[in-house]
Amino acid sequence: MFSLVVSSGLGGIKVWETFFRDRARFAATAWFISLDDEPDVITIVNLSPVPAMVSHFQLEWRSPLPWPFSRSEPPLDETPDEGHTNFRIDGLGKFDLHFSEGEKLHWGKSAGSRALYLTLHLHGRVRPIRVMAHEGCRPRWQAWLLRLPSR
Repeated sequence: MFSLVVSSGLGGIKVWETFFRDRARFAATAWFISLDDEPDVITIVNLSPVPAMVSHFQLEWRSPLPWPFSRSEPPLDETPDEGHTNFRIDGLGKFDLHFSEGEKLHWGKSAGSRALYLTLHLHGRVRPIRVMAHEGCRPRWQAWLLRLPSR
């Protein structure tokens, strides 16, 4: 009986290590600045201990509602034409994307009730990861953002 409990516990730890501990997890925060000479900034935080290599990304304003309810608002693509490709985000680190002049994001009335989504395409991963970029700093991520060095 004791060996059954021990082996089941060790099996559970192995499943946790394989599927949950090292999976890619990200959070994003967007700062929109109305001044023309100041850039808009999107901060991406890697919440997993494994570094991530991003091949490219997409930015779009999408409805936060699930599919059947979001058909009236098509997504608006905001991905810049060039730059911001092939960058690395260290494990438990952060990376800032700066958008200035012609790349500034269209926010306000043009976005409507949509939310800004950042889709990260990682090297070595078939399916991309989609993260909602919250405006401003959410309290639960604030400690992460203040504590991590910027690249």
